[in-house]
Amino acid sequence: MRKKIVGIVVFMLVATAVVSATNINVKESNNIRLNSEPYEPAPFEWWRVDQKQTTQGGYGITLIPPETNAQSFTPTKDKLTAVSLYLFGAGTPPDKVNITVSIRDNLTGSDLATKTIDTSVVPITSATWILFDFEDISVTPESKYFIVCSGDAGNANNAYCWLFSSEDLYARGEAWHKATVGSSWIHWPSGSTSPA
Repeated sequence: MRKKIVGIVVFMLVATAVVSATNINVKESNNIRLNSEPYEPAPFEWWRVDQKQTTQGGYGITLIPPETNAQSFTPTKDKLTAVSLYLFGAGTPPDKVNITVSIRDNLTGSDLATKTIDTSVVPITSATWILFDFEDISVTPESKYFIVCSGDAGNANNAYCWLFSSEDLYARGEAWHKATVGSSWIHWPSGSTSPA
């Protein structure tokens, strides 16, 4: 079984605003530890969410160059309109970071949809669900897709982070990590707080 990146909420048909959570962080290895209570935003059922995994273990993988992180998912609907990721700022992230989320049908393939947010426009401090609303795309139900996420600035101590759970809580996908541009994608092992 594989660990699942928590911030996955795949929106189908309808999307809406961002929901806030809690904060406070402490550094641990190449991940950032966030002390927070389990949190599930109430509105997800209102948004016709197809896939979600909202339980997090208090750890966030840093969204720093040249690293890239991904979460596979298997939709049951045929239209994808947006995704929401559970993100927070650790340390003192740079004032402006572009966080990009792409949807792919193959980890090494082309982007089917992409959305970038600028953290100087969409501030992230405490743990917050951030909506990445892109042009609607058609997807094939019961086929695997990937949410690919990266940031263009920061370092291991001062970065934006994607919250995750080290437990295998989402049966319809797996967490992935790519350390550098030329490296291969690797599965995150279940029970680990590090992708290595």
